[in-house]
Amino acid sequence: MSHYRKIDVHVWNDARFMSLSLEGKLAWFNLLTHPMMTSLGAVRATPEGLAAELAMGGEAFREAFRQALQDIIDKGMADYDPKANLIALPNFLKYNKPESPNVVKAWASAAEMLPECGLKELIIQRSVAYAEGLGKGFKDAVHQAFPKATGKAYPKASPIQRAEKQRAENRDLDSALDEEDTTEGTYTRETMFTPYPIPTSSAEGKAFLLGKGVPADQIDICLRNLLGGNFSPYDLEGILTQARSAA
Repeated sequence: MSHYRKIDVHVWNDARFMSLSLEGKLAWFNLLTHPMMTSLGAVRATPEGLAAELAMGGEAFREAFRQALQDIIDKGMADYDPKANLIALPNFLKYNKPESPNVVKAWASAAEMLPECGLKELIIQRSVAYAEGLGKGFKDAVHQAFPKATGKAYPKASPIQRAEKQRAENRDLDSALDEEDTTEGTYTRETMFTPYPIPTSSAEGKAFLLGKGVPADQIDICLRNLLGGNFSPYDLEGILTQARSAA
């Protein structure tokens, strides 16, 4: 387990975070800094248990905290398997990048702390996809940590995994992107934060990003997030806005 976490100060500019209630913001920081959170961005816990751990307020506060955690899950900021009591943060590695290949090798031990379920498989696949984009040393390390996961297709999502379910419903990348293009600028609150479908190859993902106008110096990091299933229209708009401001 990691004893230090990186929290981007731009969280205060994030629309999803700012839309959370006071209890929701507390719940989010509670997840990010939980002492049992593994280096994979997953923890074995329940909303009820996390609320009880804080030992704050009465039943009204604990209920508000539980509802706030559910809001975080509904917004796609976290995944939760209630049968396995497993909570995962899809973007955890984006902000807590492994410092060396040896850290990636240690992910195998972190995975052993998680209960077997479909969400665990998804966490491992996300981690593999992320590490493979960091360079040869990290790629070799993650293949050593998770040899059985290398080359496997992303597992089908359970109904509770909202973003993954959306991707499963849009298996044909080209048709999904064509459909999105016809409704440019008409995103709903839900679709704005729904990750784009995962491309079948790095080349296809790069072509998609270039077609969206992503600057060349941002392609690599955006491609890693896209391949890991963590790149949404909201993320794209942030990149494009930043590029326009710097121009």
